[in-house]
Amino acid sequence: MSNATNLRTRNNLIMAALAIWSSDPSAPLAKVAAQAGISRASLHRYFASRQDLQLAAARHALDTIDQTADRAARHCLSGKQALRNILKALMPHADAIAYLGTNPPCLALLDLRDQLERQDVEMRELIKLVQKEGALSAQTPVSWLVQMVDALLFVAAQSIKAEQLTQAQAFDLVWRGLRKGYGSD
Repeated sequence: MSNATNLRTRNNLIMAALAIWSSDPSAPLAKVAAQAGISRASLHRYFASRQDLQLAAARHALDTIDQTADRAARHCLSGKQALRNILKALMPHADAIAYLGTNPPCLALLDLRDQLERQDVEMRELIKLVQKEGALSAQTPVSWLVQMVDALLFVAAQSIKAEQLTQAQAFDLVWRGLRKGYGSD
């Protein structure tokens, strides 16, 4: 097999793992392999263990969120605009968001801890800026708002995956919930 084929198959396995394990974290490797169009035995040529695939999927999800957020906030003139753009841009990545929300043991791995901590610090700083601008209540603790953003994104991702909401509807509910629930008085 060529390197391009190997890379494509590896990526297909990661995407299949995100899609399946974001809804059913205990689904067997055979289901992931079938979704990717290969046998379970072939899966092990790319990932020696379930944990290796889980780590690759978590890393891919975190990288996707990082890159998406960076692009969405790049030219924003305010924190509010950056937060809104980031939340909207993340809606197409429901599998990545839901996977991270349903597979917390993966996130405890040392490989990912630095990236998670950096993402948390960046979101805290953005929330502080939005509070300073007056778009979110300064009376609400930053840690609470960060957790609310995470929770709203997770619920949106699950609703999109279950085809209960479109991406646009999910974003509208996330943004409205955040602004109406925690907007400045």
